[in-house]
Amino acid sequence: MWAWDAAETARRGTLTLEEFNRRREVRREEEHTQLAYHGTDLLYCMGEVRGHQVLDVQILRELFRQLQQWYSIYESDQVDVITGPDGEEYCLWDVEYLYKQLWRLPKRQREAIELYLVQNMREADAAVAMGVSATNPIGIYATVGLGKIIDMIEAGDLPRFGSETHG
Repeated sequence: MWAWDAAETARRGTLTLEEFNRRREVRREEEHTQLAYHGTDLLYCMGEVRGHQVLDVQILRELFRQLQQWYSIYESDQVDVITGPDGEEYCLWDVEYLYKQLWRLPKRQREAIELYLVQNMREADAAVAMGVSATNPIGIYATVGLGKIIDMIEAGDLPRFGSETHG
């Protein structure tokens, strides 16, 4: 199992502001072309790369764990794209979109993701906050919920990530 720190990634792999802005402009031009081609007004950074799904449960878990810190980095440094340990780039706005889809999950899975991953509570504390025994496997609830989000993406149930979006 791996983990990465969004702030450390931003510091260690920091581009010069000029290079960052240049890449952002190139990305925006590419997105504009893709959006015009696909007839949608949604922005996205994640998708299918080299014929495989970029996002998996392990990566999504780490992105949700770093979400609050990522918002802080964005507010201070305007970094909204980070490179994960897998070499792929992830966009804050895509992760935020997925976070906003938690309402689609059963209550316990939604609560586990929010408390255990996003708010970084200890598993036992998250269990108590959820009103269940401190020994309940909250991490498993979160993992199952993340898997369901991935399944929704693969099934095309989330318009921003559907197969029609990735031509």
